Amino acid sequence: MLRLRRGIAPAATFAHICRPHLRCLRQCSPLRLFATETSPDDTSIPTPKPVPDSEDALNLMKAASEKIEKGAKAAERRKEDKKRRAARFEVKGSTEGTTETDISDALAVAKRVYGIDKSKKKKKKKGPKPSSPNEQQTTGKADSSEASSGVVGQQAGAWASLQEKLQQELGAEPSKDPAAPQEDHTSPSPDLDQHIIASSHETEPSVAAPPSKKKTKAAKTQKALPPVYTIMPHHLKLKAVEEESRRSVPTLAHQLDKVLFNGGPYQLQDQRTRVYNFDPYLASIMPVDEFDFDALKEYVTSSKDSRLTDLCAKYKKKYCGSTSSMTAMLSQFHFLLSAWRPLSFRHLSRSFKVEYDTFTALTRGPAAAFARYKDGVYAIDADKEFDTANVLSMLGKSMEKLLTLKKTHFEKYRRSRSHELSEEEKNADEAFHFSTLGDFMMRSQLDAYDPRLPGTGMFDLKTRAVVSIRMDVGGYQKGVGYEIRSRFGTWESFEREYYDMIRAAFLKYSLQVRMGRMDGIFVAFHNTQRIFGFQYISLEEMDEALHGTANRRVGNEEFKVSVKLLNNLLDRATKRFPEKSLRLHIETRPTNPPLTYFFAEPVSDEEMQETQEKGSEAVAMFKNNMLRISQDEEKGRMSDEAEPQTKEDTQKLSSTERQKSWDEMMAKKEILGMYVTVRNMVDGEVVERISCSEPEEPTNWKVEYTVVELPSERAHKILRELKKRRKKALVSAPEDREREWHKMWGGTLPQRTEAGRKYRDSVMQREEQTGVKLAWETDARIKTNKNKNKEPHSRKKGSEKKVRSKKKTKKEEKTSPIKE
Repeated sequence: MLRLRRGIAPAATFAHICRPHLRCLRQCSPLRLFATETSPDDTSIPTPKPVPDSEDALNLMKAASEKIEKGAKAAERRKEDKKRRAARFEVKGSTEGTTETDISDALAVAKRVYGIDKSKKKKKKKGPKPSSPNEQQTTGKADSSEASSGVVGQQAGAWASLQEKLQQELGAEPSKDPAAPQEDHTSPSPDLDQHIIASSHETEPSVAAPPSKKKTKAAKTQKALPPVYTIMPHHLKLKAVEEESRRSVPTLAHQLDKVLFNGGPYQLQDQRTRVYNFDPYLASIMPVDEFDFDALKEYVTSSKDSRLTDLCAKYKKKYCGSTSSMTAMLSQFHFLLSAWRPLSFRHLSRSFKVEYDTFTALTRGPAAAFARYKDGVYAIDADKEFDTANVLSMLGKSMEKLLTLKKTHFEKYRRSRSHELSEEEKNADEAFHFSTLGDFMMRSQLDAYDPRLPGTGMFDLKTRAVVSIRMDVGGYQKGVGYEIRSRFGTWESFEREYYDMIRAAFLKYSLQVRMGRMDGIFVAFHNTQRIFGFQYISLEEMDEALHGTANRRVGNEEFKVSVKLLNNLLDRATKRFPEKSLRLHIETRPTNPPLTYFFAEPVSDEEMQETQEKGSEAVAMFKNNMLRISQDEEKGRMSDEAEPQTKEDTQKLSSTERQKSWDEMMAKKEILGMYVTVRNMVDGEVVERISCSEPEEPTNWKVEYTVVELPSERAHKILRELKKRRKKALVSAPEDREREWHKMWGGTLPQRTEAGRKYRDSVMQREEQTGVKLAWETDARIKTNKNKNKEPHSRKKGSEKKVRSKKKTKKEEKTSPIKE
């Protein structure tokens, strides 16, 4: 207090002398923070102004500002002189050469930090108030000399840090002199490097060697682009041949024809009233071990169909094929022409949750076929390298007979009664449609006919197993209890089966219908034991899901363009390998734009036979298990049908060794690899894909395409990867299928399947007690009441006798379920 009264400054302490920057934290902290880059503080705190009575510090800042301004003027003078703009100038020592902008930025930083105004250099700035009560008085020159020197030393250190910071930043800037070396302090970016590489190859000529620019242009002009071909779909015509020699086509039995004119699914038995809409005989499927499949005429492949090859020679066609051998390859062109168009599910209810809007992996996978050469004709057979027999393919044959034959006639196909069939019935030829398009002769088997349908009146019969069976066909027994109980819903519904058909079967079905000049497909839904209902799906309905429109022209023209593209690729392959059988692989990749790979490799008859019979052992084993045929009998029958083997040692090799030797052999063979890209044009404008919103809107569609041949090494590499993808799509281990099956419904599918079995047993027990109800029998309920009251059967009508006989038949079928 005495010192304050006398006007004497406070006594200097150790902190004042040795650490003067701690005297005023608010004043010194901002200066430290700017110089220290490792831990910046909150920038929202305003920068304090310097102490007003620090004369030495102000003089120092004035001198620094003057020197910086002199440096700026010197930079302007050097900028006018182009030869000396890269020289360096000195700012309180030696600093790197800068530009006017850099100096202006440095001045702005200095003024902002220290609060110095260029126009008011001599004006003193007031500092902040002291934070301590002992420092609230204003100090002048009479104050402690240690405090003043501490402030000056601290601000001088801050300016040195600022100067070093500016020199580092200016040194990091690239020099504007082209001759000066530059450093890149940034990490490389792949995208940027790719852009630079592309730009340099396209736009930047060489500066050091001007003649190379001319050579580059000459090389670009010499590299010929692939020719562009054009297809006009409306010029292509699908023509029918040999119509007069067509055999009669069967019609639907059991009054199933009313399904053809009913939109949506038609239940075999109404779930609410338990009334049968059709003959109850259809509900139970004849077990596969009771049906005599030898009584059916064996399917004939394209290469073994003498009539088909004769028609090719008669009409001067080069290629022939069937619906089963060509649809897989034609499906790949749909992906190409439609640019992987998403599927449409507008026929599903809004409550149905669509998980995927794309085709299944099996549908998208690569396709393969053989083009067997004989007498100037290439017959296309499906590649059966990974084919295996299953219960669904066998049930499809027997159920076609069930749907088109009367009950009495169908019962003759039981193994116990097949001797009643005549040889004429067993060896009767199937009915076919033969059509030509380009160099193709196409064969389509006809399943059923109704004259009231549009066009030819023909339609295809399809048997569709429920999802629990399809998920694991090899172990189908565990999914037999699954049933369809409703029209809508995610599971146990017709809607679920319809959704799966869109993704997995509609594309194949639509191509088969178009190839056979049919109107649609008749589908029977089943679980290998029972049929739940039927549905007729017209071609327009399938087109709406596949092409987004019910206009048939879109699908028709796409089909014709697909056949034309396949025709062109086969022409190139047969020209490269004339009069040789070929193995074909085709796949469309999901690129943007999409492209289709096509590979052709010459093969001998022995190689084709080896490939086609790779799955014969599994097929024979399955037939032995299902049909209970003795091993000796099966071997004898297969040896009669199959061609003689020339190399017995090959059969002794394991599948792994055979595949390895096959790959080594194929790597040495010459193959032809190509890829195709297309461009769609509608009304002269380029579009991604063709689309028609109106059902009758005409299409003015033109397809431009290019074919590029792949180098031999690259073709072999891509073909190997393609074959791996095909095997992955077609072959799966039983344990993998088992695991995926149990994943459905979150693991509750086994419980639901078992609940379905119990439900079916209770329904059948109730029907045994009360009788069945038929939609066309008006007194069915009366009969049921009489059975309930156990009234005497003195007065029985003829209709009741029929119902009782059907009831007995029901009991007989129940005693012979499918054997698991």
